[in-house]
Amino acid sequence: MKINYLIIALFLPLFNIFAQSFEGTLSYKIDVTILNDSSHLTLNNEFSLNKDTITYFCSAQGDYVSICSNNSNFMDIFLNEKKKKYSLENHSNIITALDVTIDLEELYGFKPTIELLDSIYVFGQFKCKAVQIKWENGLFKYYFDNHYFQIDPEIYQDYNYDQWYNYLKISKCLPIIIEKNYNDAVTVQYSLLLYTEDKFNNDFLLLPQIEEIDELKGVFPNKEFYIVKE
Repeated sequence: MKINYLIIALFLPLFNIFAQSFEGTLSYKIDVTILNDSSHLTLNNEFSLNKDTITYFCSAQGDYVSICSNNSNFMDIFLNEKKKKYSLENHSNIITALDVTIDLEELYGFKPTIELLDSIYVFGQFKCKAVQIKWENGLFKYYFDNHYFQIDPEIYQDYNYDQWYNYLKISKCLPIIIEKNYNDAVTVQYSLLLYTEDKFNNDFLLLPQIEEIDELKGVFPNKEFYIVKE
């Protein structure tokens, strides 16, 4: 019996290592392709043709910060405890908060289909499988290599935006490449450039004092608008 307890004690630290979620930095190159006449579309920040790379600073607890390389004045802060992603800009006193528990198409009755594709895709050192998510108005593919960037999907169990949690339940890894096709008009591809494993700086998560703008309550079902207090 003592031997059994000794074996468990020896292997328990190893189990903890493999159970830990990735913590570090991931930088992605962004490529935007206009597939046809998309002049009718309103292109938001995600479709900005001027973006170069986007870097995510990831915490093992699920919080993250993202910054675009060509615009360090703009950043997103995701607070996992609040399930909200806050968008900040240096020269603005308005902060937008996205409620990631809501997938808009699903909210309006268009439930996406989600499947793990059979093919193997090779990108440099990575041998990837892909999870495909098909909505009424778009098609996303998340490519992952299960030897890299392992993560406990349950830390994102309420993250329904872009079907992030459902993707992670299948892959249990952060993606190497993300392809987002919108209405066969625009494709945005995020391709991993660099990565490091390092300790997350919790100072990144500090928000200024804010209060919600009453006049904008309920304008969007998944967004809130705040003003920075003087």
